[in-house]
Amino acid sequence: MRLLPVSTLSFENSDINKQIKLGPGALSGLIKGDAVSADLAMTLTEQDYLRGALAMDLGKAQTLSSQVSASIRNFTWLEALVPQLSGLKGQLSLAMTAKGALDKPLVNGGLQLSNGEAVVDNLGINLREVNLTGQTSNDHSGLIQINGSAKSGDGLIQLKGTAGLAPETQFPIELALAGKNFEVAKIPAAQIAVSPDLKFVKTNGNNRISGQIDVPKAILAIQEIPENAVRVSEDEIILGEEKTARNAAPSAIMNAGIEVVLGDRVSFSGQGLKTNLSGRLKIVKTSDKLALQGNVAMAKASYNRFGQDLTVRKGRFLFNGPVDNPWLDVEVIRRSKNKKVTAIVALSGTLKNPQPRISSEPALPESEALAYLVTGNSLSQVSKAESNMLASAALSYGAGKAAWLTEKLSIDEFKVEEGNTLSDSLLVMGEYLTPDFYVGPKVGMFNKQANIVLKHKITDTINVETQADTSQRIKLNYEFDSD
Repeated sequence: MRLLPVSTLSFENSDINKQIKLGPGALSGLIKGDAVSADLAMTLTEQDYLRGALAMDLGKAQTLSSQVSASIRNFTWLEALVPQLSGLKGQLSLAMTAKGALDKPLVNGGLQLSNGEAVVDNLGINLREVNLTGQTSNDHSGLIQINGSAKSGDGLIQLKGTAGLAPETQFPIELALAGKNFEVAKIPAAQIAVSPDLKFVKTNGNNRISGQIDVPKAILAIQEIPENAVRVSEDEIILGEEKTARNAAPSAIMNAGIEVVLGDRVSFSGQGLKTNLSGRLKIVKTSDKLALQGNVAMAKASYNRFGQDLTVRKGRFLFNGPVDNPWLDVEVIRRSKNKKVTAIVALSGTLKNPQPRISSEPALPESEALAYLVTGNSLSQVSKAESNMLASAALSYGAGKAAWLTEKLSIDEFKVEEGNTLSDSLLVMGEYLTPDFYVGPKVGMFNKQANIVLKHKITDTINVETQADTSQRIKLNYEFDSD
């Protein structure tokens, strides 16, 4: 017999540096002809232990007799492996035997987790009364009967099913998960409870999950994204960052067909929008393709845009393909101060490329409709203090559609000068102090760039331009109008 010394188990990475001291242990073994035997007894932490015994006949008999048992109450080692979990408690017990032919032994026993608890830090939830058992069938069918349950928030989930042990059947699995009001998130951005009724089946290497998830409660609140934020291009490459293969073959193909039903307490707030949500969606996954089908409707919705609280008269998200790019069908209104005009912003198209359109009831020019939308009054009634707010709204809507503002703001030029990228775009405003002399600023819309531009006409088509910012430049321009 060999005594194993007291040892230390270390877990180290960029986020973890933990050491767990293990107790003493003993290991012994014997080889005599075709017979092999071994015994292991190891003290883990506190009262936890792992014990095992093995006896094999590698000759003509080709038999096996083994047993293993364990008891674990201290889960510090698991917290080190899974840093998202903390406060782990419970008791894990294992008692298994394997006897019979070496190539197909008869397995008996099982594993049991009792009175488990855990805090999932990144989701803000507390799992409690976690119980799980895996027990071999009495009919020696080679199946493990699985039963489990857990509580979170005011809800409960239950797990039932079987898992196969025979290699020739490719370890089939059949599980059913059901529950009611089970809390899956409780953080400032999301408070969500679900009532699942799902089935997972694995046969012959094919995996499929199906069923329905009711969402009785989902309070979603996203942080406001800065107006000058620009989404990173999908083909961006960051030097020094390890690149993962996007088209790597998955270890197992998972197919899915899951209905998601939104309940009475589902709401969203963020990006100026506050609304209740209702609807029914279906998650469909075939091979490596994931799609979402169905629609989500808004109710009791309001939208803050152009500095105003607007009413959402109609709002729907229509899904028929990509999960992150639904079709929008939204209509936002504002009644004028005299109650005679309704200004309308209609938003249609995909989420990644929405197309706004401003109109009014009764029908008015677009400039008038935008003025009513922003100020509640007609364009002729816009005060000087409201002009900047109206100009900002026009830029947000689309500077190319707002040339009428040059007259309202008493300037000769008002446009957006596009750069090589969105962050290089400049807002250009200027005026001719004389027929031949122009002055005006160029201000970065998405950066802190600012230039003062001076232009002097030499002829109708040639002018000299100077720009002053951190440096000074002089250019000779040739400009002409074309139809």
